[in-house]
Formats: sequence, structure tokens, C-alpha cells
Amino acid sequence: MSIKVTMDMIPLSTDTYDESAIWNSISKLNLEHCFALALQFAIVGVVGDNYGRCIITGQEYDIKTLAIECGLKLKNGPQTRLAPGDLTFKRLARFFRYQIAIYIRDYNRPSFLFRKYGNLQDRSDLVFPGAEYMVTLEDSGPLTTAYRNLDQVYGTRFLERLLFPIRIFLKRQISTSPKGLFSLFLFLFLFSFSVLVCFLGGISSQHVSHTTFFFFERFWVIFLFEGFRLYLFAWDGIRDTSYFSKLLSAQGPSSS
Repeated sequence: MSIKVTMDMIPLSTDTYDESAIWNSISKLNLEHCFALALQFAIVGVVGDNYGRCIITGQEYDIKTLAIECGLKLKNGPQTRLAPGDLTFKRLARFFRYQIAIYIRDYNRPSFLFRKYGNLQDRSDLVFPGAEYMVTLEDSGPLTTAYRNLDQVYGTRFLERLLFPIRIFLKRQISTSPKGLFSLFLFLFLFSFSVLVCFLGGISSQHVSHTTFFFFERFWVIFLFEGFRLYLFAWDGIRDTSYFSKLLSAQGPSSS
């Protein structure tokens, strides 16, 4: 059956987060106040109407009042449409993710996510809502552990639903960075080498010296495995365990 459709269309992403637009909004406000809101969300958590309080340079503030003054969009549900520059608790935590990690490490103030569901032997600065936009393949384990434990306690699927942002981050890192391009080149080289070794393994030992054949026969699997580890394994993410959770929040599973 032949079906003809027009190709004059462009799919639009539902994720309207734009770091430049977010910074443009933040730059018009008090930077310390915005960071304090991000910390409150990531370290203490925001549950229902209980926003809590914080202290900034010795002065106490009500978080909800501070959020309203900074123009944050509150009560956002899954169907809420946000403009690229709109501010929410989640977006602030995502924007300040690296500063939050430094704060946790330097002041020894782990997040509620780490304290309740993480492995206390892991690094606490890698476990907080918003860290999924920061962690790499190598250091994603602590965050994965915390969200997996959370899902086991409440029967939720946070871990699975957060797969997408991590995979996009890894793909961009691998496909655009010099290290990622080198890994691709190395994988292709090792894969080609392994195919050659398989071919040599099928020919008579009369055509290849005994020492050379012994080397190929013993080590071609190692070369092939290393190639996959460096590129394909990283590209697809950790298949068995790396289903990272949605940003943990009482505001609901909105992606913005």
C-alpha cells in the first residue's frame, strides 16, 4: 500500500527549558534569593503548601513569600505550559545544579533524597533533585540507587521516567566532545581489528606465525569488549540499571 504525506512539518519538543532564557529571568532578580529557593527545593524539599523557611546572610525568609516575590510559577501540573523564561522550583534547581552540588559538599548538607533513600556510603553531592542534569555515566550510581530505593518503598516509577534527560545528556557529551569522538574512532578501530582477528582465526596456522596467532586468539575478545565499553555502552546508557527518576517533587511529574 502506497501512502503519500507531506513532509513540510517540524515536531516541537514539549520541554521548553532554555538555560539562556532562565538566566535572563534570574539576572533581573536577586541572585542569592533565587539560589536559596533552588537550595530549599533540592535540600529540604517542597511538599504541598509547606514551603518552609530559610536564612540568607543572617536574615530569615519565608520561602513561599520569597518565591512569589521572585515570580516563580507555583502549583504546576503535568499539563502546565511554561514559557522558556518562566521560573519554577524545579527549573531553579536544574539551573543551579552545579552550585547546589558544591554547597552540599562544602557545607556537608545532604539532600532529603540522599538522607532518606540513598546509600550513605555514596557521594552526597551527586544525589539531589536536579542532579540528573549534571551526573555523567561514571558517577550516576548514587543517584540511581536513591531513586530505585524510593520506587521500592512507594511503588512508583520515578527511576524509569527519568531515563530521557540522562540519555540526551550522555549522547550530547559523547557525540560532540573530543573525548567522545575519540571513543567513537577507537571503537571502530577495535571492532575492525576484532573482525580481522576472527578472520585470521579461521585460516590455517600455516599462514600466520604461531606467536601472532596465539596473541590474536587470546586477546581479540578483550579488544572488542573495550571498544563497546568506550562507546556503545556509554551511548545507550547502563541498560540494566540507569533508568533515572523524574525530578522528585510534590508539584507532580511535570518536566518543566
